[in-house]
Amino acid sequence: MEREISIISQAEAAQPKLVIALEYVEIEEAFNFYIRKVEQCQIYPSLIPRWSRAVMHVVKGISRRSWMGRKRVILWEEIAAQSPEMFSTLSVHRCETTLFNEYFTSYVKKSEFNSTLLRVQFCDVDKEDNNVVVGELDYWIDSNPISQFTQFEMALPAFAPDLGEIDISLVYLPTAQRLVVNSCSATNLKLDDECRQIYIRASLFVDSKVLEVHKTERRGKCARATKDDGLLFTKKMVFDLDRLDLLDSLLLIHAVQMIKDKNGLERKRVIGRVVVSPEAGDQWKKMLETPRSQISQLYRLSPPLVKCAYNE
Repeated sequence: MEREISIISQAEAAQPKLVIALEYVEIEEAFNFYIRKVEQCQIYPSLIPRWSRAVMHVVKGISRRSWMGRKRVILWEEIAAQSPEMFSTLSVHRCETTLFNEYFTSYVKKSEFNSTLLRVQFCDVDKEDNNVVVGELDYWIDSNPISQFTQFEMALPAFAPDLGEIDISLVYLPTAQRLVVNSCSATNLKLDDECRQIYIRASLFVDSKVLEVHKTERRGKCARATKDDGLLFTKKMVFDLDRLDLLDSLLLIHAVQMIKDKNGLERKRVIGRVVVSPEAGDQWKKMLETPRSQISQLYRLSPPLVKCAYNE
């Protein structure tokens, strides 16, 4: 009979949750793991269908503590140096509960059992079949008895790389029933070497359906874009938005870079995204409380759900 263990604290209860079954067969030196699903995935509206996969890295012979005996964060550079064994599920549709149901085996010597780390990454899949990590957790395989298959529920923290920030200025005009993005300022952007130009794209959703998409002017790549000075985009983006829909709406805003691929074709690649809505921060609430007044707020960019999009 498979046992079930939850290692989710009360503070982590609202986070996405990984359900995984683990087993170590000592006589065979086999570490078996069964990726079941990821639950409580936060789903934001998207312009294109979303696919996801789980990627697992089995890292052997790595120290979990610093030289002072304290627990530490395991950097990717350390993992790469250990030549980890990598496994990947098939791509599946991204849902609030994303099902994988795939079984894997890694051979771990008994002498390595106490120094083996399992890193699980929950990824969105871009148009070029690359992985975009959106959630990540580390689990030491000796943390709990797994001499027989044991199902675990684990909190899956959001993966939050430093992609930069964007300052967004909004105003709502109740008479005209229009939502206006007056300006955007992007700072400390993480740009690819192939980047040529940058712009901001805003999409208005009402009841999870996209109504309008607008873009700012393009700005050439420069040193300011990757620093606190930043780039200012002044082209207004104007959306028709009925007053009755204000509480059921959101803006999905992307910072986008134009690149040239290996074939010399111009393509767009998303740097990061933010969601502006009644539930996300105070900006929307303040905008409704003070119509016709410009309300600004600084957001940290989140990983894009889809990194590479279509040809421009």
